[in-house]
Amino acid sequence: MDEFLNNLGNLMIPVEEETEYIPLLSEEEEADLKKINIPDVLPILPLRNTVLFPGVVIPITVGRNKSLRLVQEVSKKNKLLGAVA
Repeated sequence: MDEFLNNLGNLMIPVEEETEYIPLLSEEEEADLKKINIPDVLPILPLRNTVLFPGVVIPITVGRNKSLRLVQEVSKKNKLLGAVA
């Protein structure tokens, strides 16, 4: 097992100390996000066969009656809705 773990370490790509990264949100978007009041209890919409990526907007199809009622209720009250994929 130790040999296997050592071999895994050899596969790692060395990272330079000064690496660049692309932020998912701009500084302005981060500031706007901090202004949002996230409630202690958040309705969650479970999603099937969907992959969600940060910073990407995709259409979500809602088909189940329970899910449709949830989305309509949240929309009427202009509330936040969480999604789990």
